[in-house]
Amino acid sequence: MNRVLAVDLGGTKTAVGVVDADGKIIAKETAPTTLGSFQATINLVIRLSRAVIEKAGAVTALGVALPGIVDREKVYCCARPRRDGSTRPSAPRSLPPWECGLNATTT
Repeated sequence: MNRVLAVDLGGTKTAVGVVDADGKIIAKETAPTTLGSFQATINLVIRLSRAVIEKAGAVTALGVALPGIVDREKVYCCARPRRDGSTRPSAPRSLPPWECGLNATTT
């Protein structure tokens, strides 16, 4: 069965879940987003991802929602939203490589 690891990296909380082909949430974990450290944020996503995969089983795809604007060609987050609705430039940081294909889209 196709299952997707869904990561929602927000400004205040990070939610990670496994969803099946019918959209049913199989497993879900949330935690406050670690601010100020890129590596700590990545470690949080990894920890939550491992927890939901342990509960739900293997996944076949990955979806990631990031706060800000993602450069589709260079595949990095290039601007972050502010509370007033404006954006501020973000230092280019490559997204971590994953074992599957990456399709960066902005919606």
